[in-house]
Amino acid sequence: MRWLVALVLFVPVLAGCVDAGTDRDVEEAPAANSNMWQRGLADFYATPQHVRTANATDRRADLAAPDDPTFQEFDESMRRFMDLYEIPAGQLAVMHNDQLIYTAGYGYANRDGTGSVDEQTMFRFASTIKPITHALIMLQIEEGLYGWTDPVFCIPPAAAPDCRIPIQPHPERPIIDERLGDVTVRHLVDHTGGWGSSMTFLNHPRGIAEMRPVLDIEGAPKMWQVAQYVMGAELLDSPGTERAYCNVCYSLLGLVAEAATGVEMDALMDAYLLRPLELSGDLELSKNLPEDRNPREPFYNDDDMVPSVYDPNETVREPDGGANFDTIFTAGGFAGTTEAIAAIYGAYPELIPSRGTIGGLWQASHERRGHTGSVTGASSLSVWADDKNGDSGTLQYVVVFNDIGPASDDCYVAPGFRLCPRTAIEEELMALSVLKAQERTAR
Repeated sequence: MRWLVALVLFVPVLAGCVDAGTDRDVEEAPAANSNMWQRGLADFYATPQHVRTANATDRRADLAAPDDPTFQEFDESMRRFMDLYEIPAGQLAVMHNDQLIYTAGYGYANRDGTGSVDEQTMFRFASTIKPITHALIMLQIEEGLYGWTDPVFCIPPAAAPDCRIPIQPHPERPIIDERLGDVTVRHLVDHTGGWGSSMTFLNHPRGIAEMRPVLDIEGAPKMWQVAQYVMGAELLDSPGTERAYCNVCYSLLGLVAEAATGVEMDALMDAYLLRPLELSGDLELSKNLPEDRNPREPFYNDDDMVPSVYDPNETVREPDGGANFDTIFTAGGFAGTTEAIAAIYGAYPELIPSRGTIGGLWQASHERRGHTGSVTGASSLSVWADDKNGDSGTLQYVVVFNDIGPASDDCYVAPGFRLCPRTAIEEELMALSVLKAQERTAR
């Protein structure tokens, strides 16, 4: 485990700012300090009382079969959209009152046009994962592992006893902004850490090229090395004063969660969110290279050639080694099913703010709430709505594609069908979902 490999290296730093943890032979970051909770796996895997549970059989009790004729309009909408944008693969899940009523896959999984896509295919979801990271943090805070106002960084020589990420600054990139010590867990969740959008490209070739000489690293940076790089950056705003969409904030939250337990992220997600909802195996961190990924993932449809995150002299397809999913991490590095995303969202409705706000990382969208995600070779959308009449209950759908095209702002017009990728599929699927919810309520 990355947090247990070098625990001993950081303790002297807290005590007297000894230059520990900078040996180039040490590949992983120091682990949690002695003030953090450390638990054995047996205790860790005991489901906390505040974790929401659900029975998969109950959730799927009214699930229609794929290609059910009563959901034909959903299938036609998805296929029409995918044909128009030449999208190879997609998946949809629709939930009504916490019950999964339809899920289906579309298209083909392999670059050569072979392999079917079904409801068990796992796609990269990009930023649509952020509310799930928020849920994990909320659960750990409810459990008492740390607090919303705890400082994120352990800054020597006198690190706060409740600091969360016990990584010391890199000797070649010292802390230059004393406000770094004011960044709290809440600031990361709320996108108010103070970096603005200045750290957007740290997971891509441009950002990696900037980090390598500064941190004296070869190959793809580790997440703890990204944290070191961030620690040496100047803040654009004082923490808590300005909100700016912040991917690195959510990647850092993953380190907070791991450090609090000494358990790696996939196991954390399983224990807190997946297993209690009987979804184990349906959401995990995606890997950079195709040969390392879960075989349930499709290919990702982007032929742009970029420098490899492992070797800048080698060019690769951007989804296949040109973006570092190890450091996209909890900002959007997971692959999963639309059912898993929908079920987790549905289990934690308090993360959905009032209309017109963006709190809790849900993006306001007209009269509905939801979150979008896009990354090289993939795009996704989750939308939650209450029926306008208030008598059809809660309604949610999640859709994902193996192409970034639906994240485009360009609009296209076809005979009888106008498409703006960010809104067209949302509007059509929501209209169909509302009708289906009303039908179910009227039974």
